[in-house]
Amino acid sequence: MEDYYLWILAGGVGAILLVLLSYMGFFSKMACNAEETDEMILAYTNIEAPYAEMEKQSIELRKKLKEVLNDESIIGKGVNVYYDDPRFSPEVARWAVGYMVPESVLDILALNSISYVRIPAGKCLVVKFPYRNVFSYGLGARKAFDTMVQTANAKSIVINTPPMVVYGDELTAIRYILYLNHADIIHSMCDSPFDVLSASM
Repeated sequence: MEDYYLWILAGGVGAILLVLLSYMGFFSKMACNAEETDEMILAYTNIEAPYAEMEKQSIELRKKLKEVLNDESIIGKGVNVYYDDPRFSPEVARWAVGYMVPESVLDILALNSISYVRIPAGKCLVVKFPYRNVFSYGLGARKAFDTMVQTANAKSIVINTPPMVVYGDELTAIRYILYLNHADIIHSMCDSPFDVLSASM
């Protein structure tokens, strides 16, 4: 009789887990499309730490930008950059957190030793993933980049730029992008840029 109840309990937990994973978008089929993007000026900071630190570092950078710019309204969407393959979670990963900013603040950023990069308008692979909670970022990054790799392989596209995630204040979906050009500019953000080989694993 005890085994019977254990099986019922295990089945109930399994059903709840399946519902949760479905809600999070784990089973969602992700479409990958090529899209044109506008120019992006990104204020950013490079980090070497577990991905779990990403939200904390994003908050810290936004706080610093707010202090030096004295106007939070000009801080745009958040952008995280994965210098290492986001499908894997090493103990120490290389990534960056950043925010889109207008050209008018570049002198202020330079005076306060805040790194920035100007990425011209270009073409990207784009995948969108539903936002449910903070765990959506990690799950979405893995699924999105896997979809991008499959699409790139199918179309004989060489991946030579790091994947990025773009998000705003009011989230319904997270936007993952992979630039198909401007590799030299994007690689200038990091001393040891994205490892192309890891993207083909």
